[in-house]
Amino acid sequence: MPTELISRYDTIGHRILDLEAELGVFTEPHKETLDMLIEEARKAIHVKGTYTREDAVGILRTINSVLQNNGFEQIDREKHIDGLNLFYEGLSSKKIDCDNTSFIYLSIADALKLPIAAVSAPEHLFVRFILNGEEINWETTSAEEIGNDYYRSLLNISDKAISKGVYLRNLTRQGAMAVVYNKRGIAWAGKGNLDKAIADYNEAIRLNPNFAESYNNRANAWFRKGNLDKAIADYDKAIDLNPNYAIAYNNRGNAWAGKGNLDSAIEDYDAAIRIDPNLAIAYNNRGNAWVGKGNLDSAIEDYDAAIRIDPNHVAAYNNRGNAWAGKGNLDSAIEDYDAAIRIDPNHVAAYNNRGNAWAGKGNLDSAIEDYDAAIRIDPNLAIAYNDRGNAWAGKGNLDKAIADYDKAIELDPNYAEAYNNRGVSKLRKLNLIGAGADFMRAVLPILR
Repeated sequence: MPTELISRYDTIGHRILDLEAELGVFTEPHKETLDMLIEEARKAIHVKGTYTREDAVGILRTINSVLQNNGFEQIDREKHIDGLNLFYEGLSSKKIDCDNTSFIYLSIADALKLPIAAVSAPEHLFVRFILNGEEINWETTSAEEIGNDYYRSLLNISDKAISKGVYLRNLTRQGAMAVVYNKRGIAWAGKGNLDKAIADYNEAIRLNPNFAESYNNRANAWFRKGNLDKAIADYDKAIDLNPNYAIAYNNRGNAWAGKGNLDSAIEDYDAAIRIDPNLAIAYNNRGNAWVGKGNLDSAIEDYDAAIRIDPNHVAAYNNRGNAWAGKGNLDSAIEDYDAAIRIDPNHVAAYNNRGNAWAGKGNLDSAIEDYDAAIRIDPNLAIAYNDRGNAWAGKGNLDKAIADYDKAIELDPNYAEAYNNRGVSKLRKLNLIGAGADFMRAVLPILR
């Protein structure tokens, strides 16, 4: 068992590492790294009772120099996307995002009793040096002073969100810890532990009731658990706090779509796109909603837009392929499935869908090759066995067809279509009793 390292400090950074250790990672060595940064900052910074503006800027630059001198690289704020980059990971890799860079500044401030606070912005964190009568915004990822108006413009912050105290306000240490719980919630969700994720989002919201991102993330967890009503309630709150929260509109649209309310879903996707015309995922999702309403032309227009914005949007290629197939244009469908597979050679749905398109063109050998590929990637994909069974039946190989239908039914005992298809193959083999049993089983879900 590793020897426990004892830190001489009790800062926000040390508390963060203790919380992250509950994820099952060994964070003690990173406390030593943080201690070292604090010690170097202590040697370089002249601590006083009061500070001038020149003092403040000099201190902030010194902290940045300590990081640079120790090989830390800040991820540029304009390239930063909030995600799973925990504090211990940043200290280990020395590639630190806005949150983790700001936590290092705050840890040094805690140890040296410097008047530095974290400041919240949409999916972003920076710090502010608090002087008598003046506050200095410091963008930690680029080590420069930046005014509030720049953040308002760059991050599309609404007046309502500022007036409600959601963004551009100084966070207490409690408010800063809310960011930590939110990030750990994302980590738990990534591990598939949605209950622990929700518990962390709950704590983040308790510590900062105006934390729009945590409401959105908790909603995502409820969505994954299948509780769409709770998800929508949380998306509502996130949007109320941040009316320009494009991704929350998109996510709420997904929840409405999950409830079968495609008109409300489209309204939310519309709102997301108005706020962020480059949000490719919203175009893709709106395309899916149009498919659900039977409007394939509008769907294709939205998939086109998603692909223009993000030429590697694999889901949009696959979905556009489905729309082309729905219109009977199998050549265009195959081109899109080809593109999806080039981008992601393990995109199981694209292989299966391309197999269906080949089958529709009468090329059963190519269809079977694609179903084979889909099954190699996901051996538990019942639909691929059913579809491959259809191809074998089309080639007259009823034994192989029945074997595939057997597997599809083994994987999904309520797969009505597979029962029906197996019944047809048994009927062709003159197995009337077996065929009748399968046909009866195929209609049982309807009779229920």
